[in-house]
Amino acid sequence: MVFGDTELIYMDFDHKTFENVTKAGPVILARRNGKQTELWPHNSVYPDGKTTSEVAVQTQLLQDIYLTFDGISEEGGVLVTATAKPMMLWLWISAILISTGTVIALLESGRQKI
Repeated sequence: MVFGDTELIYMDFDHKTFENVTKAGPVILARRNGKQTELWPHNSVYPDGKTTSEVAVQTQLLQDIYLTFDGISEEGGVLVTATAKPMMLWLWISAILISTGTVIALLESGRQKI
């Protein structure tokens, strides 16, 4: 499947158990500009029966790709939702710059001018 400029390839279905938490989901290979990233969106089942979905994220310069495992279809196929979130990296960079500017402004306002 091609999603924007990223090719998503189903590789395998992985099933692991960590400290009584069962995790299962597809292993997806994301290829973009000759680089490959292995992503594992999965569902976790806890001993008390509660479940959570863990999203796999591929961060890029202009967008992030989020993959969510939605389950198995009636035909036995893997259901995955791919979502593009534009400019997420720049959102974090701007938050860091704003915070840094605020700290500098607070430090400068505490100084007395002679």
